[in-house]
Amino acid sequence: MKLKPHITPYEGEAVAYILKNLGPLDRVEAFDLAPTDDPLTLFALYQMQAQAFPVFHVIRPTPLAAPVAFCGLTVSSPGMGKAHLLSTRMMHAGIAAPLARRIRAELPDAMDRLGLHRVDCACLASHRGAATFLKHAGATFETTLHRYGKSASTYFQFAWIKGETPCAEACSEAHPKSAPLPQLPLPPTPAASSAPDSSNAPAAPRPRGQPPTS
Repeated sequence: MKLKPHITPYEGEAVAYILKNLGPLDRVEAFDLAPTDDPLTLFALYQMQAQAFPVFHVIRPTPLAAPVAFCGLTVSSPGMGKAHLLSTRMMHAGIAAPLARRIRAELPDAMDRLGLHRVDCACLASHRGAATFLKHAGATFETTLHRYGKSASTYFQFAWIKGETPCAEACSEAHPKSAPLPQLPLPPTPAASSAPDSSNAPAAPRPRGQPPTS
């Protein structure tokens, strides 16, 4: 049986949990591309963005499971947008594949609602899982960004272009409009000490409508 992720509107408590339990490379990307190194400030920024642009969602494997990711769009300038997707260590292919199909199918409508003709997204060159996900979600690989982010790391840039985003039936990882990913040497994973402290992580928030357990 295929897994169908449970997707709900933005929930602040769930996003706080996800940010506290990010996967190692998602954590690096989150802070490397953010205007802050403070976890609480980053959470506050997402809170404001979710209020301004009501296209943020929380993803769970099942309705009663802990959240594993959140995604959304923001407007960076007239007609231009940025995609956001951050996940915990519990994200896996069984969740990512159907989520990518849903993004590919629904993103064009979201772009229309926000008046966007282009949506950008960048991921670490070493984060091959993220690059594969973006291609399955219909994004086109455009270029390699050298010395990008606060860490001056190598990133891959992807984009969804209005009128060019492939439909669910036509898209594959080898989409002809998307150039192949460069084969770059993978840098070592950052030491755990460089990441924000994830000890004392909060318990997973209850989905809306779930009664507390005794």
